Amino acid sequence: MNVEITPEAEADLELAFQWYRHANPRLAFDFLRAVDERLQSTRRFPEAYAYVQAPVRRALVARFPFSLYFTREANRIVVLACLHHARDPESWRVRAPREGDSQGAEP
Repeated sequence: MNVEITPEAEADLELAFQWYRHANPRLAFDFLRAVDERLQSTRRFPEAYAYVQAPVRRALVARFPFSLYFTREANRIVVLACLHHARDPESWRVRAPREGDSQGAEP
């Protein structure tokens, strides 16, 4: 299964990476590794993550206060957001498909 990261999620990741790079360059690369590990896990076992609102699931990033919000479609994972836990937990909703949208999302 392929993983697709939306431009909005890419921007989230870049912003977080830059913040960590400014604070501690090594920590920035640790953050990217942790995100990559979670992406690989969501690719292999997408159903292991709970729905926050169907069809969107949330995966916590190990060691860092971030969550990945994603949907599972027929042959791909689509990452909608990577948000810090201090941000509004509802902010991912504007990026999410609505339940029942016919874009190949899981039931």
